[in-house]
Amino acid sequence: MLDVLHHLSAPAKFFQEAVRVLRPGGRIVLCEPYISPVSSVVYRLFHPEPVDMGVQPLAEHGAFDKDPFASNQAIPTLLCRKRGRRR
Repeated sequence: MLDVLHHLSAPAKFFQEAVRVLRPGGRIVLCEPYISPVSSVVYRLFHPEPVDMGVQPLAEHGAFDKDPFASNQAIPTLLCRKRGRRR
């Protein structure tokens, strides 16, 4: 998937469904933006999609509005962090 994950309002539901339909040992390959201190400034100033590092991306209610064009560039970064620090 290329630049899709940050458009999913409820990534947890996506991952639950992926686990259900993938074969044992199956994989999902994602290519997503990474929000670093430098890229955060660039994304916020020059990219129309929002960067909200304050959401809980695996919350059941969803990370943002369910508008099909809504997004949050921060979701992949938030999902790939270890608790308290980045990988």
